[in-house]
Amino acid sequence: MKKKIVIISILTFACIACFCVIAVYLSSNAGYRITKKELEFHKNIMRNEIRNYYYANFGLEVDSETWDKEVNGITPEEYLTECALNQSRLDRALFIIAHEEGLIEYDDYDGFLNALKRENESRRKDILAGKVVYGLTEFTPEEYYKHVMADIENELLRRINVDETEVKKYLDENKEEWVNNITTLYISDAIVDENGAVKSTKDYVFSNDSYSEDIKKCPEARIAAEKLEVGESQSYTDENGYLHTVTMLDKQIASGDMYAEYEQRARKKLALKVLESQVTDLAKTIG
Repeated sequence: MKKKIVIISILTFACIACFCVIAVYLSSNAGYRITKKELEFHKNIMRNEIRNYYYANFGLEVDSETWDKEVNGITPEEYLTECALNQSRLDRALFIIAHEEGLIEYDDYDGFLNALKRENESRRKDILAGKVVYGLTEFTPEEYYKHVMADIENELLRRINVDETEVKKYLDENKEEWVNNITTLYISDAIVDENGAVKSTKDYVFSNDSYSEDIKKCPEARIAAEKLEVGESQSYTDENGYLHTVTMLDKQIASGDMYAEYEQRARKKLALKVLESQVTDLAKTIG
């Protein structure tokens, strides 16, 4: 009987927890191997991607005559097989984790195909019975695979407990990713004479949402505002030759819903990092 996996939490003892979880997988699921049918499925999915890779990096148009043409010591066919095998192992690892968590009833590719068959049969019966069927009336293996993998990943990410202190730390260390998007800038744009005396002043309120309109109406002031901290000033000369001084009056970082959105994104990134580590370690044990 397989041991129940404990989803990793990002806590003080995360490293210990991670070690324990992976140990459970390695002892419970060693011996899994990728089947030829499974490998061919992934090769078919990745074939166009490999073609694009060789054309973009080597100018080689991969077709029936060039799949066996060696480039940098490896043929496109060999490289495709290598990439597909790696992806097969990663996806199988995700199947195993999802199965241990009770999200799916199978942990291998054959089980997936049986689930696809049952799903399509269920949809056909519902259609014949006059019931409403949402989405596709019938899935291809590729379509159902994308559907299942997305559902699995989303649910596993939801179950990973990310500590609030880790979220705050991530946001503090990666402010450039988000802070400008939820910051409102309050600036003063003054026209001054050659002696620095103010002739006229306009106040602006800039936000990330207003950027495109700001650039059209007052481009120099908008660009200058991006570089200033509160109390700082910068000068520019407009198209009519007038000298302007832009001063940052205030900066306010939004709270509430806007900040919560970035908290959620940070939480998902941290959870994904945990899941990817778990999947990668398990994939190494699959032949």
